[in-house]
Amino acid sequence: METLTLTRNNGGSLPMPMVNKTLCIDIDSIVRIEASSNYSKIYCKGQALPIVVAKVLRWFEERLPQHSFARVHRTHLVNKKYMVGIRNDKVILETGTQIGISRRKRKTCLDKLS
Repeated sequence: METLTLTRNNGGSLPMPMVNKTLCIDIDSIVRIEASSNYSKIYCKGQALPIVVAKVLRWFEERLPQHSFARVHRTHLVNKKYMVGIRNDKVILETGTQIGISRRKRKTCLDKLS
């Protein structure tokens, strides 16, 4: 089995089992993770295209540090490090991406972000 690494520093990495290889992703480089049915798209800093994996968002939620990531919507897990602010019920990221905050998660999300 081959191991590919996308790590930049010693902030910790997330091993992603894939077919015939394990991809290690630096946790600090993850900007956000977007759910799409039984798949997830991992958006990393400095990469143009997301990494698509056959994992549900709950899998990431259980493995990533809760103090660094916030579930702002049923389809999005966001790294707090890359959040710039909140405007009109949307989280604004460093990349310029705006992600809607669900009504159910709004209060919890705002508490976590402050």
